[in-house]
Amino acid sequence: MTKDEFTGMKRNILALLRHKDDAAPRCRMAPGEASAESVFFAAKAFLDADRDAMYKMVRGYKLFTLARDGNGGCTCYVAKPHAVIENVETGRFACLVKNPHELSDEFIFVPSSLMHKELSDEELCSGRFMLCDVIGGDISVVADIASISSCMSRFEKRRLTTRPGQIPGPPAVYIRYFPGFAEWFGSSQRTIPDSLLTDVALSFGMPFRPNGANEPPECYRSNSRSMTVEAIEVSELTHPNDPFEFEREVWLPSVSTLHEFYDMMSFTLTDIPPDEQLPLYEKIYNALQNEYWCRLKCIGKRNEAESDARVHGQWK
Repeated sequence: MTKDEFTGMKRNILALLRHKDDAAPRCRMAPGEASAESVFFAAKAFLDADRDAMYKMVRGYKLFTLARDGNGGCTCYVAKPHAVIENVETGRFACLVKNPHELSDEFIFVPSSLMHKELSDEELCSGRFMLCDVIGGDISVVADIASISSCMSRFEKRRLTTRPGQIPGPPAVYIRYFPGFAEWFGSSQRTIPDSLLTDVALSFGMPFRPNGANEPPECYRSNSRSMTVEAIEVSELTHPNDPFEFEREVWLPSVSTLHEFYDMMSFTLTDIPPDEQLPLYEKIYNALQNEYWCRLKCIGKRNEAESDARVHGQWK
């Protein structure tokens, strides 16, 4: 979100996202150098190394524009949970992580004590919970975007809210990733945003289970660098044992093809080096990705048609 867009939506944004006693928003926050997916891990590591207690974490939201009007003004935005480090002596804020997609631009940060106030700082930085985005702005646009989540997994549906504290952060899940998926997800062929990793994995037909309280930290990191392929029988990917399960309601059409391919295998996943697995799966992952985008676009077109019908008095 640009400063001009923020100015136009300022009253709406601040009324929705912050408590009156929270610090003022910062409109020129510079991104840091750590991985964009690990803001809370980065904050914890920084504070753990702060021997003189010179800093503290400030929770809040980073703003992104989702839709603009004909004049370039913001009509709908998403506020993503974020954290910065504050120097307790100077009061200056510093961001530790890069912007997504390697953008170097400054960004707008709204400090907010309302952001998952049910979670302590330790819980927030643990990665054991899925944090909720807040969408706001034009009511009709917000409704259209919210309706798109109807085709997503139950975990992704919980992540999209219209006010802070609408629901508690749901527990994270441990996903049993398919072979070659980490390499594909980290490649230039993947066009789906990082933030949709969990929904993508479940839509691609991968089994999952609830995360336990004592999981190692890497189980909670939602990026391709932390994905591991377990040394298991391939049959456990398509016929998982309890507590692993599927969310079949969100499976894409080509999932059955992928599962049939696995069912024909007789070797374990560790029998094939990772660099030789990707060519085997690249084609199917790209096909699933196209189906994923098509599903979202179809819902978007349906929403647009319904909106036009209402405007022109043709809706029954």
